[in-house]
Amino acid sequence: MSLEQKGWRGCPSVLPLLILVSVTLVAAEQRMSRRAGTTAAATVESIEPKLLNADTNPTLRYPIGTFRGLTYGGFAYGWLDLSHAGVHFKAVQPVQKVGDEFDAAFGEIKNLEISHGSVNFRSRGKTYVLIYMDEGHWGAVHNGSTYRDAANVGERGTTSIYNALSNFDSMLAQVKAATTPPPAVVAQPVVAP
Repeated sequence: MSLEQKGWRGCPSVLPLLILVSVTLVAAEQRMSRRAGTTAAATVESIEPKLLNADTNPTLRYPIGTFRGLTYGGFAYGWLDLSHAGVHFKAVQPVQKVGDEFDAAFGEIKNLEISHGSVNFRSRGKTYVLIYMDEGHWGAVHNGSTYRDAANVGERGTTSIYNALSNFDSMLAQVKAATTPPPAVVAQPVVAP
């Protein structure tokens, strides 16, 4: 009896093998797309960092929440500025944190990662944890639950910050391209043949 006459009964292990391969490929593709979402390009439209001093000293400004202590009570809200010179943060809220700031050159940033919805890195012996947080939400983090909520809301912005810290020039080019107006379209009369 030939293989054609036996049909699937002659190859009982082929169907489960095909199913296993399909499931494995789908799972791998999902993992890759998730990983790409946290380490590859973020869409500029979704986060819109402010571009300051575009011609003289291009700076990307992000609204963030950050803490360096062990409790959420140590949360500060303010502006994270990234430029060719490096990173600068200045706290704006709450009142007792106004004036808190930190600076780091890109070469001083170590152990850069996204973890639990935040960007984490070390610089000059200190660990920094920060999340993208729109100004309208400043002051909202009081405990672990509100922190997780804020991290989820700001996920795309946090990814953008990670990408800018990883490759400032690439993120700057994306932001400049999004803010550059398209060339003017000049209508030309159509001449009938």
